Amino acid sequence: MTLQRMRADFQPRCNAGSHSAYPMVPVHLFGRVGPDSYSFAGFACEQRGCTRYYNITNGYFDIVDNQIKGSAHQELCPLCGSPMYIESFEPGGRVVREFRCPQFGCRSSRDMRVQRS
Repeated sequence: MTLQRMRADFQPRCNAGSHSAYPMVPVHLFGRVGPDSYSFAGFACEQRGCTRYYNITNGYFDIVDNQIKGSAHQELCPLCGSPMYIESFEPGGRVVREFRCPQFGCRSSRDMRVQRS
């Protein structure tokens, strides 16, 4: 098992469709699998009604009807394999998203340009 240690100096932005670029806020999530309870830290989109979350282990995911659903759109760090987060977002004719690695000690980043239709 690899120890994952999250950097303390980041705030991901939402990557969900119309909520893209909204800041995410720190949350603590609780759940239950059978008789066992679990909890983990993460971030939630601050836009009301958005179901998108992020954490260092799962990357971006949704919680719908109390079920965790993984996101198909994950950018993985080319150096350590951690799911990267959107640090900044520049809207316009061309959308530019800057992804960063959340892993402590890793400074990997990647720009992604997406053509809007």
